[in-house]
Amino acid sequence: MSRNSRHPLCNMKNITINPKLVPALNSCSHKAFTVLEFRDSYLKLNEDQKSQDKVAVRKFLYSHMLQLVKRGVLEKQITDGKAKPLYRITDNGKATLLK
Repeated sequence: MSRNSRHPLCNMKNITINPKLVPALNSCSHKAFTVLEFRDSYLKLNEDQKSQDKVAVRKFLYSHMLQLVKRGVLEKQITDGKAKPLYRITDNGKATLLK
């Protein structure tokens, strides 16, 4: 895949993201999700990554999720009584992903 043919999210506001993340984000766009749910979706869509350690994949995805939170594509929702925060794609992020 050439650099210019990447999804619009890949260069949104000077952020560079692995294009393999976009389908996983699209699959999670209809609901709030945890890092582990995002990891499972990513692994399901990227069969070649299944041989990797799940912890390493989670750390990789979490670092990208933090960038997306800073850029306003994802929103972190902290709920009372839950140890794991939930993330959701913002309206701005949905508009970008659905292009």
